[in-house]
Amino acid sequence: MKDNKKIINDLVRKFLRMKRIQANLRQVQVSTKMGKAKQWTCEVESGRHQILTYDLIILCNIYGTSLSELQDYITKEMYENVEKQN
Repeated sequence: MKDNKKIINDLVRKFLRMKRIQANLRQVQVSTKMGKAKQWTCEVESGRHQILTYDLIILCNIYGTSLSELQDYITKEMYENVEKQN
């Protein structure tokens, strides 16, 4: 079984990608809004670049979501994952 840190990191990336798509934004648009290199959003979503807390807060604002919603998503997904294993 994957360790919890890996699972949570995967869920954060999945949540961010989902919220970006729901916000109708392309990766390059997000990177530009963040003042980052063009490939930054792609690297974050793919796990090649670790996201800082500060950047996570800004991304939530750009996507019209919150850290609370992210936490709820992670909790729900982890609970469902445990249920599937039982």
